[in-house]
Amino acid sequence: MISPLRKLAAFLGAFLYLCLSATCLGGTTSGASSSSSGNDRTVGPEQTVTIPGPLRSFQRMAGISQKVPSKEVLPLLARNIFVQGYQSGKPTEFLILVDRYMHQARELQALASSNGSIHVDCDHAGTLLQILGYRLRVGCGQKGAFLATADTERAFLTIDSGFPLADLEEDLRRNVPFSYPFPTSKVPVLLSESDWAGLGNSKEKGSGNLIDVLLHDPSIARLYWAVAKNDGETRMALQRSPGLRKLLPYGPVLDFYGKQMVHRINADQAPHKVLFDILRQIVKV
Repeated sequence: MISPLRKLAAFLGAFLYLCLSATCLGGTTSGASSSSSGNDRTVGPEQTVTIPGPLRSFQRMAGISQKVPSKEVLPLLARNIFVQGYQSGKPTEFLILVDRYMHQARELQALASSNGSIHVDCDHAGTLLQILGYRLRVGCGQKGAFLATADTERAFLTIDSGFPLADLEEDLRRNVPFSYPFPTSKVPVLLSESDWAGLGNSKEKGSGNLIDVLLHDPSIARLYWAVAKNDGETRMALQRSPGLRKLLPYGPVLDFYGKQMVHRINADQAPHKVLFDILRQIVKV
């Protein structure tokens, strides 16, 4: 029996092959320009997802360039997860470290005050040091005071995420309060966070956090990256029918053909709509 995924790939591949010799995919110059501008158009108000801690620290741990705009953070995270996060079905070191960082960042977030900053002095630095994986050798205010590793896994995350450990050590040595901005970060999310979180298992649904869902389900991460290639109107159409859950098995196909999937009513882009409708009909079960 031919699998639905193989059948879908065959249909789409045949359609694209036929269109290459015509104007289906390229169209006129104005049609291509219209498609390009459509990719920048969004549908409805922009929604966001919350990431604990500074965005730069999260990007360091997730292997995302500091130069990318915030709207590309989640799609690139999703891509890194399904490309680098699993090997033979098991989580790689990359994925494990990102997951551990998220836990550590939430612990640090709990220490932050209402203005989003961590403030500690010598007498109240114990909890912070435990979270960071360090301990203070010699007492506060002593010339020879320094930080030593107490938990290697936590200490690695502290260094790798860019936490200012040297500043903390110096302030403890001088017996002065340490302060570090640790605000929550918000980045745009495709569709809405609840749409994607609802695809996860019961544990991930309970957290309600899209980052956790992506980290623990490469199929959702693959679909998120694939849908990110579409313009806003096409995403909304795919969400309505056939829906994200039915699209999950077809993430690899959408990833490959995603940029050709356009939902338009313009006459010069009718072939794109035909391609979209083929996908919608085949995915229906």
